[in-house]
Amino acid sequence: MYKKGFTLIELSIVIVIIGLIVAGVVGGQALVRQANLRSIVTDFNKYETAINTFLLSFDQLPGDMNNARDYWGNTVNNGNGDKFIMVEGPPYREGLDAWEHMSRADILNNGYVGSSVSPTPPGDNAIANINMPESSISNVLFAIFGSTGNIIFNKSVDVAITLGTVQTGTSPCAWCEGGLTPKEARSIDSKMDDGVAHHGKLLGVDGNSPAAGSCSAKFPTSGADYNLASTQKGCRFFYLYRKK
Repeated sequence: MYKKGFTLIELSIVIVIIGLIVAGVVGGQALVRQANLRSIVTDFNKYETAINTFLLSFDQLPGDMNNARDYWGNTVNNGNGDKFIMVEGPPYREGLDAWEHMSRADILNNGYVGSSVSPTPPGDNAIANINMPESSISNVLFAIFGSTGNIIFNKSVDVAITLGTVQTGTSPCAWCEGGLTPKEARSIDSKMDDGVAHHGKLLGVDGNSPAAGSCSAKFPTSGADYNLASTQKGCRFFYLYRKK
């Protein structure tokens, strides 16, 4: 008695079908990732517009606004009004409070709660979509960074919109690690700016932990272009809202 099995032709058809399914899944993932990268470009422009709108409305920068409580009550933090959006704290954690100020002014509709949920400096306890926005890529956050005398690739920067992941450990920071590969970062840079890591308005910078050159170079003063040979997610961004 003969047992009936699959013929070589039938097995070949099954293998081809499996291959098509795998190719479709992989291709779909690539399309989703590209859509996420395009969304990051849109978000950078949206947050720059939001800061500009706030500045035009109140003649102060969000987070730095020294009379925010006059508008929105004592649960909101005032800034110090020095025309910077400082990240240091306490008493000022303006980088987090900027998101709340823009939400309270109905410029952003996300209901951010600022540094009221963060008893320590702003990178500590960074909570996606609670006190700062998350990008379309999970755990990759937008933050607002500012400091007097801050140097990035030989540029003196006092306010920037950043994109990165949270550095954990003894010195948490919401913008200190990379979340993009150099190829992805260059793609965004080419759409928004000049496609050069150390030049222009959008700067692609190594995260703190990966080996030097995982993206381009470590700031403050060194500069290099995107290391396209690297596949590590070592890139973070500083989008220069204002430089001196």
